[in-house]
Amino acid sequence: MEVVAAVVACTVVPVVYTSLRNYFPAKVNCWFCQHDQRVPYNQRNSFICSSCEQYNGFDASGGYNRKVPGQHCVIAAKPVNRFCTPSKSAFTRPDVVPQEGFGSNGLCDKCNQQQEIIMRKIAAFEPLNEDRWNEELEDYRYKLNKIYPLCAKCTFFAQNKMQEEKKKHANLMAIKNRVANSLVSGLTSVTKVAVKAAARRRRQFFAGGRVAETLHALSFVLTVLLFLPQLNQLQEDAELDLFRLPPLFCIAMPSILAAAYHLVGGLLCAHTISIWTNKCRATLPDLLLPFFAGLHLASFSVPEDAYREDLALFRCAFASFEMLLATAITFVPRKKMHTKRPNRILSSAFSLASTPMSQCSSQASSRNNSMLSPNMGIAAAFEESPKSTTELVVRQRLKWREREQTPEPMTSPKHTRDRDDYEVEWPHVCIGELC
Repeated sequence: MEVVAAVVACTVVPVVYTSLRNYFPAKVNCWFCQHDQRVPYNQRNSFICSSCEQYNGFDASGGYNRKVPGQHCVIAAKPVNRFCTPSKSAFTRPDVVPQEGFGSNGLCDKCNQQQEIIMRKIAAFEPLNEDRWNEELEDYRYKLNKIYPLCAKCTFFAQNKMQEEKKKHANLMAIKNRVANSLVSGLTSVTKVAVKAAARRRRQFFAGGRVAETLHALSFVLTVLLFLPQLNQLQEDAELDLFRLPPLFCIAMPSILAAAYHLVGGLLCAHTISIWTNKCRATLPDLLLPFFAGLHLASFSVPEDAYREDLALFRCAFASFEMLLATAITFVPRKKMHTKRPNRILSSAFSLASTPMSQCSSQASSRNNSMLSPNMGIAAAFEESPKSTTELVVRQRLKWREREQTPEPMTSPKHTRDRDDYEVEWPHVCIGELC
């Protein structure tokens, strides 16, 4: 009985619900303006919105489920509310663009149709080579503009429109260009300063020269040879097995420990020579390595019988410090030494003295000196005989006195002077036994 009641209920309830549901309105939402409203239940997928007056009725594919006359003929259904009004800016120049036959964008009907054809063809464009898609699209657009050109009035209107847009945004473009130029110049100046600073601070690997770098590598090898046997010896004394060395190295370990004194001495000598021959600046590890090497070398003068364990510990510590310092010296980049700059002051002075004007002035000054002191060259030539020099000085003074008493000769004009006018007749001078 219970089963029969359940079956009857399941059958009757849906029938009653469907028969009563048609009498109650359904709540729907407009697809265009998102306005909620209530419509009859049987019109929930085919109603006209009371707010925007648009038809809402779609099929499974997303299209309209019936034909809308207003989509095919404007006169068939003229809506009461208009949400888009034609622009009046296109008709501000009636002398250029007449109102008859022109659309809201300012172009005539023919040009609008041609532009629509161009847009359709561009939308259906497929390039021959996908890698050159932009280039082929630009060529195709250029050809379409040649095939479907604008008329004279529309061309003039488009040019005026572009000029107006340029004038309207000219200040913004100027500010944009100014800011872009300032940013670019600032970035370039900053990058130049950074590059110069990096060039000054530049550190180079293995720039100390062949001799210095070879000695650095030798010092590193010697420190490794000194550190590993000392560490292994401490490990054996403490009865530990932290790490195992290669068998060949274990065989050579006693001979390395026996020659440790000579290895430390070679390390100290090699590093000292590398400091003198290095082309880079000296660093702190360069100064610390000789100190620890000297202490390591001094530890061999202490008797080993009384302080064997302490000496092994100290030597291992010295060897570890030496290996760390040698690693830093060998593999850390360094700055090169300062190069001596040439003395540009002296070079500029010599270059100035070698110019033709300076040579002319030196020749003129020497010529004037020869006119004023004609016997100075002879006196300088015979400087070895003091007696003849004294006689020359006396005679020269007498000549000058006679010249002061005689009137000055007439000088020729400046433009007619020649080099021969400055020649002076040298008096006969008796010098010692030469007369």
